[in-house]
Amino acid sequence: MVKSYVALSGDSPYTMSKFAIRALCESLSQELAPHGVSVTHICPGYVATEIRQLDNQGIWHSDWQDPISPRLLISADQTAKQIVKAISRRQREQVITNYGKLIVLIKRHMPWLLSWLISKFQIKVAAKPSPIKH
Repeated sequence: MVKSYVALSGDSPYTMSKFAIRALCESLSQELAPHGVSVTHICPGYVATEIRQLDNQGIWHSDWQDPISPRLLISADQTAKQIVKAISRRQREQVITNYGKLIVLIKRHMPWLLSWLISKFQIKVAAKPSPIKH
């Protein structure tokens, strides 16, 4: 995920897991290359699914609206096609969305700019509403 490059307030455990997966992909890529095995790290950005309607207990809430702008979403079908293409080309990494490519580019070459933008616009992860228990 693109979050393997960007850490935001309110998302430490999730972001940490994405950073760890990116590191694992890099290590496995080096370890398995002599055996002809390639590893592709996929950074999909936001995929149009119902996952953001699930709470932390795995309960689906039909009344929860997706907090992500539709302009930032990519369909699951488009995502799958790009993943298959990247794997068949044995790419080391594939960033799926255009905004994700921009974020990764900025993080790699101007990390200070990304930090400034996050701070300036107070970008952080919004907490999911807690399910009301009766």
